[in-house]
Amino acid sequence: MLGRVASRAVASLAVLCASLSWAGWVFLHTIGDPTRAEDVATAVLDDPRSREQIATSFALQFVRASGIERSNIDLVEQTIDTALGDPRVSTDVIAAFGAAHANALGVDDERDTTIDTNAMLTSIREQLAAVDPELATQLPDGVLPAVTLPTFHPPGVESARRVAESATAALAIAAAALAVVAFAFGDRRGVLRRIGLWGVVSGVAWVLLPIAVVAGARAWASDVDGIVEAAVRASVDDVVPVAVALVVGGVIALVLSFVPALWGERDAGYRRPSAVQQRVQVHPAAHHPAPHQPGVPHQTPPSGGAGAPAARPAWPTDSYQPAPATRPSRPSPFPAAPARVDPTPPAGHPSSPSHGQPVAGHPAAHQVTPRTPPAPTPVDEIDPWSSYFGPDAR
Repeated sequence: MLGRVASRAVASLAVLCASLSWAGWVFLHTIGDPTRAEDVATAVLDDPRSREQIATSFALQFVRASGIERSNIDLVEQTIDTALGDPRVSTDVIAAFGAAHANALGVDDERDTTIDTNAMLTSIREQLAAVDPELATQLPDGVLPAVTLPTFHPPGVESARRVAESATAALAIAAAALAVVAFAFGDRRGVLRRIGLWGVVSGVAWVLLPIAVVAGARAWASDVDGIVEAAVRASVDDVVPVAVALVVGGVIALVLSFVPALWGERDAGYRRPSAVQQRVQVHPAAHHPAPHQPGVPHQTPPSGGAGAPAARPAWPTDSYQPAPATRPSRPSPFPAAPARVDPTPPAGHPSSPSHGQPVAGHPAAHQVTPRTPPAPTPVDEIDPWSSYFGPDAR
């Protein structure tokens, strides 16, 4: 029982260390990564569907700000989409997002967080001049205002990142060592089941979370679902493969824990001590003497010498031995005569006169003999009323 409790405690401590290590690792590879925002911006601008949705949202604002006719909105949208793929524009946008995210995590980034809209306007004018030169001349400078991304420092994020960087690897090593100890000296099936359950629960959340976010964007924000999908995919692209591996490993561990052929009797003893059967000692028949049956005389064991062992009683049998049938005796009509003691000892007894004087210290034997009943009365002289009224009534 003590080993089972210790195994559970060690396994629980291993699961706790693994959970903390997994949380720290996920933090460092998602929001805690200083380059994560830059990767997300690059993925959004490189994805054709997300870039098209960005151009659609910018085209209406661009037409209203520049005074271009609304009928030319499709042409403007195409030129903005092409301009977003221009390295002069995409590099500026990616650098601004990357610098803002790094500064929020406490990492000094000297890049500017302002997106230069003049570079985007120049690219758009060049694209329109190739299609409609007259329309390109209608785009004055300064139509698009400069966009500056906010710089903020959330409290505790920098400290959390430093703690995660220093403790994630140590917690992972401690969790692995504790799991090995619990598996080697405890209930192996229970330890494997706990680790497998932890792997499934920890990994399935990060496998289903991106799917749920993208599904929600498609249901409630279909005009920007491409942007959300590209951003989510870039945010968890390092986490999802590891999460899938955790789920698969956890399922395999759970399945193996339910295979009885893989585990010995030692684990069965740890798991259920009460299941160990105790040997039942069969008591000899001397402790259970057979009951006396009527009609069967008692067998007296022969008496031996001083050192002779006692005779072993017979073992009881399962055969049924019926008692001999006896007829009930009818009461005699004659009164019982009192027993008479014959003072004369039988012949051959040491105290008999024919044998000599009685032995000193040995009492004379007395034989009790029943009194001889009187001769039966003839049938003609039997009085039938004597049985009811007695001899006096006669």
